[in-house]
Amino acid sequence: MVKPSVDLDKLANKIHMVENENSALKVTVQELKYKSELEKANLQSKLELQTSKSESCKQAYEKSIKILETGAESLNEKLRDKEDKLEMLQKSYKELSSVIQAKDEELLLAKQQEDAVMNKEEFKTVTHQRDRTQSSQSKPKTQQHEVKERPSVILIGTSNIKGIEPSKLSSKFTLRKLNAYTFEQTESQLRDM
Repeated sequence: MVKPSVDLDKLANKIHMVENENSALKVTVQELKYKSELEKANLQSKLELQTSKSESCKQAYEKSIKILETGAESLNEKLRDKEDKLEMLQKSYKELSSVIQAKDEELLLAKQQEDAVMNKEEFKTVTHQRDRTQSSQSKPKTQQHEVKERPSVILIGTSNIKGIEPSKLSSKFTLRKLNAYTFEQTESQLRDM
């Protein structure tokens, strides 16, 4: 009967071993549970940090977009203002150009009329000189001096030739002044001669 006590000792030993293993397993499970809780908390904090960074990046991005949109709207408005101003300046330029052109035409017409009056007076002067010459030629030959006919020079120009005194240039030729403001008028003057 010794046998049941040995079996009991073996069984008690096995129970003790199983309890030790069970305790060791409980400690291991506790450690794993602690590590998993710690890792879970660590991952949770990393996730919250990433979420917060993403949110702040999103807010900064949205703020930048708003600033850029506001700047673009401001630039578009300035561009529209510049285009309107440019359009007004072009319109003013066209109006002033037409006014200047009209004034130029008036000035040209006035100069032409003045030149026509001046040419008539010159023509009268030349005619009077010819009449005097002809009347002196009709006198008896004893009183007449031989007058050599001088070469004739024609000066064609704009109003800048008004100040030229023909008598001061040379006594060797006769100077006739004609005013012409355009190439067509010059051609016309030359054809009329």
